[in-house]
Amino acid sequence: MLIGSCFEPPEFSIIPSIKIEGVRVKEVAGANTPDSLIVTINFKDGDGNIGVDGTETNPPFNERWHFLTSPRATCEPGVKAPCTKISYIDTNNIDDYVTYKFRRTSADYDTLPEYTSPFDCTNYYVLINSAGPSPVTIDTFYMQLNPRYSNLFMDLYVKSGATFNKFNFNQFVSNCEVHGLNGRLPVLAKDKDFDNKLPLEGTITYKILSTSFYAQLANKTLKVKIRIMDRDGNTSNEDESNEFTLK
Repeated sequence: MLIGSCFEPPEFSIIPSIKIEGVRVKEVAGANTPDSLIVTINFKDGDGNIGVDGTETNPPFNERWHFLTSPRATCEPGVKAPCTKISYIDTNNIDDYVTYKFRRTSADYDTLPEYTSPFDCTNYYVLINSAGPSPVTIDTFYMQLNPRYSNLFMDLYVKSGATFNKFNFNQFVSNCEVHGLNGRLPVLAKDKDFDNKLPLEGTITYKILSTSFYAQLANKTLKVKIRIMDRDGNTSNEDESNEFTLK
């Protein structure tokens, strides 16, 4: 007698879903040794297309959008024509780009943000020529961060009285950190195969290192909120952790 069986994969929505399993902080002795904020997340995704390879920096996974003064009929791959924005700066044609000076010289761009914190690093990119004996600024280009560059989005909240307020991650660093606590999940599908659209479920451990966790947040009541995005731009539910305290 032969007994046969087949495996039926689970059926999940193609919109990813998550649930925070736990949050912990690992303290390491030494003032200059980074501590770790570690979040464990359970996830499900119906077609398994979660994750971005580290080498994927072209649209739709580019980091920044730079804006053109005139639309182009021919665009880079992944961008529909006519295109008014581009993922890179062509140093041979820098006059084609919107720069900070347009805020002062053109009525069409007088609503651009000022070049002051925090807009100086979140809305402008300073192109520097470092080839010579001393760095030379070429120009300051208006830009917007691409929301699809990251695929895991995390915000930290600090309790004040009865309410929680979003924590500004840039208090941790001396230079502007445009991505905050967000990050990039690697490709999770086996052999990086998205064609078979196989469902995935599992656990993600997301770790952030900083030497300032305890200096900034000791004895404060905290919580985090997290969501993830798949390769098609589908965003999961946002889950919220339980309250926790660094002691």
